[in-house]
Amino acid sequence: MTNMKAKYSEEEILNLLNDGIGMMPGGLLSEEEAKTVSQWLLEK
Repeated sequence: MTNMKAKYSEEEILNLLNDGIGMMPGGLLSEEEAKTVSQWLLEK
């Protein structure tokens, strides 16, 4: 999972984490955790 910044905005990553996609379930993280993970992904 590299170069996420080129593929997704922070809002899109938050939506993926909260709603899930395909086989990836959503809602596994709190709102604060999802924000932290999305920021971390954008740094990679």
